Amino acid sequence: MSIRTLIAQYGHDAIRDFEIAARLFARRNTDVVKLSVAENVLLFPELIQQIHQLEPLGSQDLMYTDAYGTEQMRERTAAMLNRTLGLGEPGLDARHVSGFSSTRAALLRLLEPLAGPGVPYFLVPTPCWQGFEWVLEDALGGRIERVASSPRSGFALSLSEIKQAYERALQRQGREPVALVLTNPGNPVGRNIPRPQLEEITAWLLDSTGMQLVSDEIYAHAQANGSATPFTSVLALDCARKPSAWGRIHVAWGFAKDFGLSGFRIGLYLCRDEARQQEARKNAQWSPFDSYNSVTMASSVLGAQGESGERLMTLFKERLSPLHESVRKTLEAEQIPFTDHTNAALFFWLDLRRWLDLVPADFECPQELLERELLSTSIDDRENRLREYLVCMARVDLAPGTQFLSSEPGFFRMCYTAAEPTKVLDGVRRMGAVLRNLG
Repeated sequence: MSIRTLIAQYGHDAIRDFEIAARLFARRNTDVVKLSVAENVLLFPELIQQIHQLEPLGSQDLMYTDAYGTEQMRERTAAMLNRTLGLGEPGLDARHVSGFSSTRAALLRLLEPLAGPGVPYFLVPTPCWQGFEWVLEDALGGRIERVASSPRSGFALSLSEIKQAYERALQRQGREPVALVLTNPGNPVGRNIPRPQLEEITAWLLDSTGMQLVSDEIYAHAQANGSATPFTSVLALDCARKPSAWGRIHVAWGFAKDFGLSGFRIGLYLCRDEARQQEARKNAQWSPFDSYNSVTMASSVLGAQGESGERLMTLFKERLSPLHESVRKTLEAEQIPFTDHTNAALFFWLDLRRWLDLVPADFECPQELLERELLSTSIDDRENRLREYLVCMARVDLAPGTQFLSSEPGFFRMCYTAAEPTKVLDGVRRMGAVLRNLG
């Protein structure tokens, strides 16, 4: 029996303590809907069917292949992306694509030869994917110079703030930052960077600095209907088509989010400059794109000329758009605020600031319900308590915003494609009931 049913049956006055009702519900429902991790289940039926129909393996598939992916896989990926990202001329081909064991690995391999001696600085608009700390600081020994956006601007990106961060890093280090690292569409906010702004940022970087531009476009195809700002890949920009810019424009993409193949651990480095590709491939054996994944992607998922992959991306949008609208309407009905005008990526950026200090002081969440390994040490304590309260009382797990270097605590990332739609919508309704009672 749900909390809402209990209240409807007995009335608010008859339930002395709402937490008692929540715990009654919790005993009957031990499953937590994990909306904290960026997963995508929308294409599972088709993917399972297509992968089960994998062409028979040949003897060559059991032997060593290029650690950065077979030429067939890379060629078919390039063919698909040329169309789905509208890259035009010059397009990508197998020479411009390198595969690695994850998108994180792809970022690391492309950045290693760029970092240079000393402590490298990287400009990173925040809030951002928490993995940038792992790659840029833990693995490369660098420092993140935050380009912080605020709730007052709806977490919008600003070139003036990028320039200010550039000057701060220049003064601290005595030399330029290595790169500006963008995420487009944004994670965790879920917004596309408008093409004119992306052109402006890229032109400034190319013309006025010596920095590299790294664009994490792992959610490029996650585009729900209704957005006034369509997605634009940095590779599709006019200024990025010039040969002089090829060696300074780097894109990370993969099959984990758009296709929902996160368990396959597949990341790709896209760059039109062959010398940069060769540099990234030198250490590919330490994070290889294995031969079985190459065969699976090329024959079962992408198909000839990448046409099967393109059809899957069309189907993805057809399913993503109505789900996005349903979750939006349910959040509004439950009076859960969120950052609006964000129809990209797989997230809603929830604004739960008003409930930060309302969790009862004596509340404790059973430890078996929590997955602490997913959390960063930088999370605000109040956020973590509210997260645990929602896990225990609503059986919904969200990702705290300070994990993503949010400038202000109280925001939470909710991935609405991480479970079956009915579970997501039911979870939002339970969360709404718990938050309304909390205050």
